[in-house]
Amino acid sequence: MGKTLLYVTVCYIKAGFDMWQRCVIVCLSLWMVLVCHAQTNSLPVCEAAPQQAAALTVSTYTPSAFTTFIRLDSNQLYDNNTAYFVRGINYMPAQTPEYHFLIDTPDAVVRGDLGKFQSLGLNTVRIFLWHDGLFMCQGNGTVPLPGAVRFLDRFFHMAAESGFHVIVTLNDQTNLDSSPIYENPSRTWQQFEYLITRYANEPAILAWDMRSAGDVDYGANPSVPARFTRERVLTWLRRAARTIKRLAPNHLVTASWQYSPVDTLPYVDFVSLQRPASLDEARRQIRDIQTSATPRPILLAGFGVSTYTVSEAEQSAQVLSAVTWADENRLFGWMVWQAFDFPVNRICQPMPCREADNASLHEGLWKSDNTPKPAVEGLKLYVQSLTRPAPFSTAPPLLTPSAVPTMTAPPPLPTPTEPQQARVIPRPLRL
Repeated sequence: MGKTLLYVTVCYIKAGFDMWQRCVIVCLSLWMVLVCHAQTNSLPVCEAAPQQAAALTVSTYTPSAFTTFIRLDSNQLYDNNTAYFVRGINYMPAQTPEYHFLIDTPDAVVRGDLGKFQSLGLNTVRIFLWHDGLFMCQGNGTVPLPGAVRFLDRFFHMAAESGFHVIVTLNDQTNLDSSPIYENPSRTWQQFEYLITRYANEPAILAWDMRSAGDVDYGANPSVPARFTRERVLTWLRRAARTIKRLAPNHLVTASWQYSPVDTLPYVDFVSLQRPASLDEARRQIRDIQTSATPRPILLAGFGVSTYTVSEAEQSAQVLSAVTWADENRLFGWMVWQAFDFPVNRICQPMPCREADNASLHEGLWKSDNTPKPAVEGLKLYVQSLTRPAPFSTAPPLLTPSAVPTMTAPPPLPTPTEPQQARVIPRPLRL
């Protein structure tokens, strides 16, 4: 909006006006830019009472019953002294996906869904945090929404009780107009640090995924115009990784880029391939990573097939082909995209609403009414057939916080004027 107004101002000036008219136009345009910026890019400021109420209802987090953190040593994950291979699934509940996840999902649904994943023999779930569903305002730091944070607390406990570790994707589908994370407004870092600090001692968290498909933001997808420079995004990524390592040294760090995951190598513990377009594209990405100066272990973090475009039998065949390929190529794990189909009236915002039916709503292993597709049974049999490595008689020593490698500090970033955020959230592009 601001760029458009400034462009219009310049056009008017070039069209030829008296000096005083030019000054008036410039002043009015700048005023409109500031007003629009203030109205669209910030959380409201909380007074003392709401801050105190939130503090009282969001108690200190108590970690789950898991006692050890998943660790990475010599390109292998370990759960205590046993090699850990990621066999996972990307999870959003069928009736409460995306922004509805944190505020509308009953605990009973989560427990039921985790039971489904258990029956397949899976051990890892990946969730996506929509920050506008977690924080209500600014105050002394960023003030959380108590109900959403308490649900997230319970989710980690429910996952651990069911034997699952969790990869947590931050900044999911962030609206870069209302929440310009790469411009580093203080509130986005306050939100980021609040989440990392609150759950720093939770062993159920396997890794923090700093952002999904962040390479699209700098034009890695030729069909989507770049919003920021590659340098700007990767500088932000470096700062985010350093922040996690400082606040939660027992947790691993990754970033699930979709087109150019090799760009994340300097900043992550392992590379996440986020929904490559084909196995040939995945092979190309892996070659780039393995031939780089600093290769890292690789996770196939998201792959899937929509039954909107192929039959359920074909979906099952392609899912099994992908997991077999990942295991044969010695990736340290895979995660199916995704658990459930979504109804057309549950993926949009605000409710009630209806989205046109499309392929992205039919990528689940289960239909939106919880009916399993053939891929469920096929994947279950595949996982049962895997030959699990015997526990190591000796394993590399556990990393202590002091042994976790540090990262080079990012260059100083400009501190822009604090933007304001609107509470109107358009449907973002789903990749």
